[in-house]
Amino acid sequence: MDIEEAQKELLAFVKNEISDCLVPKEIAPKLLTFLRQDDVNKVMATDSNKDASLHLIEAMLKTTSHGGWFFEFIIALRETGQENVLNILEKPFDPERSLANTILTRNLQLWLGTLKEKIQVDSSLFMASLRSDGVISMEDEENIRAGRERYGPSHAAWVLLERLHKKKETWFMCFLKALDENGDKSLVRDLYPDYYKQQLENDYAPPKIASKLAIVDVSEKSPIATNTPIAKRLNSKENLDNSPHDTQSRRQDNIPSTSGEEGDKDEKHENERSEKEIEDGKQELREYQRELAGDALRGNNVVVCAPTGCGKTRVSMHVVKNHLKDTETGTSACAAPSGRRARKVVFMTKTVPLAQQQYDNFISYLPDYQTYKICGDDDEREMLNDYMHQYDIFVLTPQILENHLEKESVKISDFSLFVFDECHHATKEDVYNKIMYRYRKLKLQKAKDLPQILGLTASLGVGRSKNDKEAQEHIKGVLANLDCAAIATVEKNLDELKRFVSCPEQEIFPVNLPKENDPFAKDINTIMRGIEAKMFKEPLAWYVDDIPKIPTDRASQTYEQWIVNLKKVMAENTDENDEKSVQIGRLVEICTTYLREYYRALDIHKTARIKDAHKYLIKAMREIKTTIDKNDNDEYDLLKQYTEEYLPKFTEYSKDSSFTNPKLEQVKSILLGAFQEKGDSSRGILFVKTRASTIALYDWITEDEDFGTLDPPLNPRRFTGAGAREEEGGLTQADQDGYIEEFRNGTCRLLVATSVAEEGLDIPECNIVIRYDYVTNEIAMVQAKGRNRAKGGTTFLVGDTKHTKKESLNLVREAMMGRAIKEIKNIKRERLKREIGELQTKDVKMRDLEQLRIRRTKRQKKQGDYKVICAKCKELAFYSSDIRTINEKSYVVVSKDIRQKIEERPHKRQGQAWDGIQKKAKIHHKGRCGFDWGIMATYMGSDLPMIKIEQFVVVSPSGEERKRSRKWIDVPFQVLELDIEKDFIPENENDDEVDEEPPIKVEED
Repeated sequence: MDIEEAQKELLAFVKNEISDCLVPKEIAPKLLTFLRQDDVNKVMATDSNKDASLHLIEAMLKTTSHGGWFFEFIIALRETGQENVLNILEKPFDPERSLANTILTRNLQLWLGTLKEKIQVDSSLFMASLRSDGVISMEDEENIRAGRERYGPSHAAWVLLERLHKKKETWFMCFLKALDENGDKSLVRDLYPDYYKQQLENDYAPPKIASKLAIVDVSEKSPIATNTPIAKRLNSKENLDNSPHDTQSRRQDNIPSTSGEEGDKDEKHENERSEKEIEDGKQELREYQRELAGDALRGNNVVVCAPTGCGKTRVSMHVVKNHLKDTETGTSACAAPSGRRARKVVFMTKTVPLAQQQYDNFISYLPDYQTYKICGDDDEREMLNDYMHQYDIFVLTPQILENHLEKESVKISDFSLFVFDECHHATKEDVYNKIMYRYRKLKLQKAKDLPQILGLTASLGVGRSKNDKEAQEHIKGVLANLDCAAIATVEKNLDELKRFVSCPEQEIFPVNLPKENDPFAKDINTIMRGIEAKMFKEPLAWYVDDIPKIPTDRASQTYEQWIVNLKKVMAENTDENDEKSVQIGRLVEICTTYLREYYRALDIHKTARIKDAHKYLIKAMREIKTTIDKNDNDEYDLLKQYTEEYLPKFTEYSKDSSFTNPKLEQVKSILLGAFQEKGDSSRGILFVKTRASTIALYDWITEDEDFGTLDPPLNPRRFTGAGAREEEGGLTQADQDGYIEEFRNGTCRLLVATSVAEEGLDIPECNIVIRYDYVTNEIAMVQAKGRNRAKGGTTFLVGDTKHTKKESLNLVREAMMGRAIKEIKNIKRERLKREIGELQTKDVKMRDLEQLRIRRTKRQKKQGDYKVICAKCKELAFYSSDIRTINEKSYVVVSKDIRQKIEERPHKRQGQAWDGIQKKAKIHHKGRCGFDWGIMATYMGSDLPMIKIEQFVVVSPSGEERKRSRKWIDVPFQVLELDIEKDFIPENENDDEVDEEPPIKVEED
């Protein structure tokens, strides 16, 4: 064997190990003397560091054009400071070094979630220490700084942690030293308690594996130990077996323990304790749970349909555990879809709080497997493919997976089990169904290695079915979407199920608002009638043929939809070249804006106090005031009418205690009685329809003296979705997590929640559920009642006659669903499979045709000069050719003229980041119009106006067609992807100042 063959054999031997610590993009350009340009380009274009490393190594192993390639590789490593790779090449057979690097690197992956929130990447002292010790390079520091500017500090910390172990063998101690110099001594002690003792001995060698790192310490002192299952993982031999030389056989028990006799005893004790916990029932399934798990354990696709609180999560954990066992032994109780391939599980939930809850469950129940959570606005949501080789179980919100499948960074066949929590959502255009559409297409193409499907739900629902037959067809449709020819329900062990699952009592309180003695509602209706008359003082029918008819109930959703439709119709029929048409269109835009706010005030008034509706109006009018056109008499008069004529009256009404809401009084009576009767440990959820209602009812509870008599106090929290803006009642993900934890530990005893809390939240102490003026379908009814977990719990419904009638219909449909499921289970399995297959074939064909239509529509879209005009003032804003898209999700304007037409205003969520985009400010049409156009966003170092298409009207080049779209997909033109170098907009520092607004007073809160 010549020396070049020996060098290649050495590189091949350590390939997997060095791919974990190589920084390929730093050295690839230095190797062009023997590598092809195509190979270097491939390395530079690969997102995953490990994949890029493997591409580079494979290219070097295949090279035949240069005899000194290995020497040049070594020089490039030295020039870029990659000492860790050099040490591996120098001592390829050093088992102690290999094991140390493996465990420390693995631990770094386990620390990620905690450390990225704790380390201070913005500290110059911390970064300088790492750089001076050679742990990071100047280029690394620049990338970290850029990551912080574009994505936020959490992402910057992730970039740092991902690079820490790349260059220096002593990286761990250098990292601790940098933390210590930056004053983070408590974090140093958490990570390595012996650090300061070792420092006194002036020993900066990597800690020996037998050392008691804090991540092995399960004491409650360590926040890292208590937040992750690291201790159990590190104390087991499986973790030591996770060598980078063989990532697919991680749990072979053929490597001796290195922790000594004492460590062996500790490990044995821990294993015995875990086994005892399982025997005591922590993980041991009850008989009815075994019944539910049976089909899934046999490898079948199945929907588990069972009551809330019966332990469907525990069933799924058991299935997942058995499924993953096959990777280790090949003898799982669950049949492998394709031989002995490595198994990966995806557990999907619809909401971020549920994802966190299920992630915690996996960490607790399956500590021997590596679980990772990505959801919501997590910085890692675009990096699923980077984690595929590191983890066994992924807990995701489904859009994360759909996005990766769309861009083909992962494939459905990469996974072996899909678990759909709340699987009844897999219908129509829901993201669950989009994922399964991809699955069904592959199935019809006879694809192999498709994942097993497990669905979990308390109610499959019946849709709009009017009889049992229609109900069966609806359920078969859901089964077809999920490719499940089996429904698992409890039949043999019903008595046991009834012993463990509480069935809460339900009480219904029909309460109607009195028509008389309600001056606030009367005044609001008077204002709205006046605005309607103002709009229709001109014969609008001369300009449009289909003006919608005004609904009689101004507090109904029908009225809100009428406002939306009127805005759209008028925008699309206003000729910006006809002064009269513009005048009428502008008037309608202004009037409907006010009508929408008054409608929302009425909606709040239905369920809360006059004070709460009044408070909403003050806030809404203050916002309108910032966009008012001081030269428009109509707009000025509408605001003046509110501030001068009605604001004083509403203030007086809100102070008058004689104006009460009887529905609210009923809710108070229920809450006070239930919490006093059911004891100090009780928890309750008050479900309402809108985020605005959660604000109003939270204020009411915290301000009402009667609730102050409860001991312990309720200490209520609002619980809403994370998608809405803060000023609209939305919460951050951190808020959601914090409030759920407070609810669990009893700090908070009452959640005032929207539907986001209906599904899956498992709070065993919750024994009071009130649905207030909120009834949807039979699924939501079952889910809401299911939050009532404690024995002796009660569910209440407070609403008007309309709500109580709808609840009665839901009870009928719930019974209908039970009968339909029973009939479907009586169908022979093969026949049901055929029926499901026929439904799938039909559905895939229909969806394929729809996809074809969408593609044709996109091809037919033009890139021409469509005018984009402001929906309020009808002035030209920009042209369609000025618009660019970022990742086909966000739309920005690159016209240089746009700077002259906008003004920036403060944004409450300035700095919020997603997809590399960071919010900077709100943008409004400059000058007299003041219309809200969107936000100013920072992307790749450039400030770009990001626009909301619903605020504009698109006019065809001929001027004959106009369209107001709510979604970008509906615009009639193509949008090019942003090229930051070609489309960069320099900031215009000479923008004119905005004139001050008219001095109209709006009362402060």
